[in-house]
Amino acid sequence: MPNKVRKIGLVSALAIGAAALATATPANAAETGVTGNFDCGVVSCSYVFSKNETATIAKDGLAAAGLCSAIPTPGNGACAAGFAIVVVTAKVAKSKGKCVKLNIAKVAPYPTWTSVDGGSRCR
Repeated sequence: MPNKVRKIGLVSALAIGAAALATATPANAAETGVTGNFDCGVVSCSYVFSKNETATIAKDGLAAAGLCSAIPTPGNGACAAGFAIVVVTAKVAKSKGKCVKLNIAKVAPYPTWTSVDGGSRCR
């Protein structure tokens, strides 16, 4: 039962995030000096926002959604749709001195999830 509730919460958060993005003024990725790290494997791709980008996301929230534009497709759309979750994860990552990592599956409907990353890709 808790897993079902978690999935419903994630879907709800994605919908709320997408609605909020429609009214947010996104940051321009070129103006913010996007320096994250994109990598693709067999099943999924991931994008690790830099520590600076993570701090910007944690501070500015949905206004920093323009940072998603640096991620190659379909990651940029998935990032924009689920940016509310990216913001929450960025706040946790910043408090630990780490980066937020966005993971995107390579198969439709391109499920996404976030995590805190402190590895070599976090700069």
